[in-house]
Amino acid sequence: MMVGLPSPENREVILKTLLAKEKYEDIEFKKLSTLTKGYSGSDLKNLCMTAAYRPVQELMQQEKAKEMKKEAEIEISEVASNATEEDQVIVLRPLNMEHMRDAKNKLLKIPHCS
Repeated sequence: MMVGLPSPENREVILKTLLAKEKYEDIEFKKLSTLTKGYSGSDLKNLCMTAAYRPVQELMQQEKAKEMKKEAEIEISEVASNATEEDQVIVLRPLNMEHMRDAKNKLLKIPHCS
């Protein structure tokens, strides 16, 4: 059974549904539904998943930079610290249109996307 591609209105609904449990801000769903012309429901899911990893990747890069800085400071001072690190709460940055655009650019290899 052949199923057609979703209309712009349906893509908007699908995107809102896929991101319903995500923390996001400033996502223009109507504009995003236009930018995703030719996307299937599966393509939209891949787009949202790719975008959702961006804040995690950003956090990992920040933590790696902090760790490298900390290691450099220890090497420079050659003093071992006995202080325990405070418990940290990890807070991911909310998804935004930039994340969605970057994810779309990563997925441009999809043959039927315009």
